[in-house]
Amino acid sequence: MASLGAAPEAVNYMAMSMRVVPALDRAVEFASHHTEEPLASRLRQLLWNVYLRSPPGIEAAFLGFANEWGEWQEDLKRAFFAIGSASLEQTEAGLDRTLEKARQIAFGGTKARIMEYAAGLRGPTTVLFALGVLLPVIIGAMLPLISLGGVAPSLSEVNRGSQGRDLTVAIVLVMDVLFPAGAAAYAYRILGNRPGTGAAPDSGGVPDRRYGIAAIPLIGVAMATLVQAPNSVGVLVSLWLTVAAGVLYLLPGLRDLEKKKRELAQVEMEFPDALFILGSRIAEGAPVERAFAMTAKATHGTAVAALLQRIVRALQTCRGDLQEILFSRDGILREVPSRTIRAAFRMVIEVSRKDPAAAGKTITETSTYLRDLRDLDRDIRRDLSSVVDAMQTTAAFFAPIVLGVTCSLYGLLTRAFSRLVFLGLSPASFVAVVGIYLILAVAVITYFRVGIAHGRDLVGLRTHLVRAWPISMAVFTGAFLVSEFGLVA
Repeated sequence: MASLGAAPEAVNYMAMSMRVVPALDRAVEFASHHTEEPLASRLRQLLWNVYLRSPPGIEAAFLGFANEWGEWQEDLKRAFFAIGSASLEQTEAGLDRTLEKARQIAFGGTKARIMEYAAGLRGPTTVLFALGVLLPVIIGAMLPLISLGGVAPSLSEVNRGSQGRDLTVAIVLVMDVLFPAGAAAYAYRILGNRPGTGAAPDSGGVPDRRYGIAAIPLIGVAMATLVQAPNSVGVLVSLWLTVAAGVLYLLPGLRDLEKKKRELAQVEMEFPDALFILGSRIAEGAPVERAFAMTAKATHGTAVAALLQRIVRALQTCRGDLQEILFSRDGILREVPSRTIRAAFRMVIEVSRKDPAAAGKTITETSTYLRDLRDLDRDIRRDLSSVVDAMQTTAAFFAPIVLGVTCSLYGLLTRAFSRLVFLGLSPASFVAVVGIYLILAVAVITYFRVGIAHGRDLVGLRTHLVRAWPISMAVFTGAFLVSEFGLVA
């Protein structure tokens, strides 16, 4: 299901390729190089099957592929059928109509799924919200009374301590294992059905292992502090050390990654307009080098202009052709991890070998394709992100306040009934259980929120976690200490 989100992207790349050479095998190969996994691997497997003559012919293999994927998505099958029939068109006008039809089917189907997904997201989001936040908070608030077990000793038994219900194992399993694991699994399932136009550009985001190793001693200190903590304040210190270890692992290098991500997003947003200008200049008969220079001048002051100016300088100073300048080991695009931009420039290289009018037309039409992809992705993020904004606020502020007050109340009841009943979980242990749950719950909710709004985005996930963890822990600590002071006073 995850690869279905790349359908508009795959159809778009096939249409781009067939604008240059109306050959279905080349279109499939081009899409397999630039579409996200696992659809890319499936397209490469399709080509291998054709080379092994099972089934014979690219047309038969592609139709079988379309039928297979159409079992899950009817509009994707229709779009692939249109791509397959485009290779049989005898006229340029017929090719244009068929490719445009394929694009419109893929884009229209994705827009319809966005609306259906957003409309049906409220129910699963409510379930996740209840499972990951509300239900644990309610149970946590009731645990002090549940632990007492309704003890009502007679006055003659006041001086005899009785054994209350020892719920230690049950509390730990439910709060720190069952609820976080269930919420994480359900969030993963919801995100697996998220429609989209493809994965975000790979701008890195995997934390450096060296900082993970550096965080291990901090985790060890936190565990030692937790085991030996004489009171709730010591437990809070261990929880803060745990949060600090997580931040130490996620934070280094994050500012540079965020800057790189913003710059790349800006270039991708401006790229379709720059590509349109480039195609227009080539259609007017300008050589490729001069067309790039004119486009860089026309887009002066934008993020994409810097990329174009680097290409122009390389064309003027290097002996290599555009292919070598862009895609060699030291090429300009080695630091541009955008599949969309790389695919578009490969198309420009191929089409520039044709006559200027045909090349310019193909490039300008490709710019329209990319603009549609950009607008579609923006609609997805706008429609879906608004659904889950309240979840992050609740997880970061409301839940820590309730849990902090609950921990203070548990300590008060323990002290008040210490001579009447022995509770299996000490106040400090209860704070530890609730604090660990809070850390895990914030991580799950943040993962879900970032996944809904942006898809797979490690940089965004790290950015939100290094903010959400300290904020939620600060609110929890403040609520606990204020409640302790108020109840004791």
